[in-house]
Amino acid sequence: MRVAIRVDASALIGSGHVARMLTFAQGLREAGDDVSFLVRARRDRLAQNLFHSWTGDVCWLPVVEDSHFTPTSEYERWLGVPISQDADDTLAILRELPRQDWLVVDHYGLDAQWEQRLRSDVDRLMVVDDLANRRHTCDLLVDQNYHADGKSRYADLVDPKTRQLLGPEWAFLRSEFFPSVLPSVRSSGLRRILIFFGGVDAVDMTGRAVRSLLELSDKTSLDVRVIVGLGYEHRKSLEESIAQHPSIRLEGPTDRMAELMLWADLAIGSAGTTSWERALVRLPSIVIPIANNQRGIADGLAASGSSVNLGWHEAVRDGDICDTVGGLLANPNQLHDMSEATDSLFPARPEPNGRRLRSILAIDGELRQRGIEYESL
Repeated sequence: MRVAIRVDASALIGSGHVARMLTFAQGLREAGDDVSFLVRARRDRLAQNLFHSWTGDVCWLPVVEDSHFTPTSEYERWLGVPISQDADDTLAILRELPRQDWLVVDHYGLDAQWEQRLRSDVDRLMVVDDLANRRHTCDLLVDQNYHADGKSRYADLVDPKTRQLLGPEWAFLRSEFFPSVLPSVRSSGLRRILIFFGGVDAVDMTGRAVRSLLELSDKTSLDVRVIVGLGYEHRKSLEESIAQHPSIRLEGPTDRMAELMLWADLAIGSAGTTSWERALVRLPSIVIPIANNQRGIADGLAASGSSVNLGWHEAVRDGDICDTVGGLLANPNQLHDMSEATDSLFPARPEPNGRRLRSILAIDGELRQRGIEYESL
């Protein structure tokens, strides 16, 4: 197949959308597919840096130059240009490429208006969403998140014939999170903590979490690892904070995330894609949403029993993290129960690099060639 992926990253957007699409692209390439990324260049160069090790095609949409553009919403600000201009820029690139079997779109700033402009220039269109806050016109919609309301979230937002793949079993997870033996439920108490709030963490929840644990780590035998990403801008102050605390070590960016999650007894982090990475290796978590799209995910994780949700980052008090960790130190049975509850998040185990999803994309093409209706898949 030929697959084009429209996705962005920036200090405002974060790195998670590109990270999960790179994971999916790896699964496509492993199956022999031809993958092209369509990405808007950014002056902060986060997007450019995230693709430094990708050896396939990256087609760069122009850097935003028009200072007179006034976004009408938070996510149009993410896009950086009017939707019509982004559609024109994307079409200009697509028409220079061979016709694509699939266009995959992972962007909160794009909706049915954009998708309708692009549909005639590709065979099929797939949308990756987390928000369920706008209409889509697509053949396939994927939402990897855990929500109690399930398919009803998109009932009024997509056409009846749109196939919906919903839930963590469709999460885009790298192959290193699939050890040959399922990790044991954490049952030996709390000794090792992993802190990670994504590749950017513009609100510096990482620093707040570390400062909350400084006194506690000195009074206990806790071993703490702190991971930061390419877009994290507070590294120097964080290094100064932990300089006199040998039990707290800073790493990252790193390709050892799966190894560190298997090492840890507890994670402290946001409620993005890493939620499903943690759950897959049975790692219980304290979650603090740092973006609006993470609020519902954090609630769902807490409802499953696999995580403690401390609530929106602005409402978290200085002592909340320390008190919660102290409670888990005093009650190791709770940590065991949280670890065991991660299994409930996956009605079916996902596959590495979105391989099952890739199979659906490929089967769809064969069914169309045979004249079989899509919804019978």
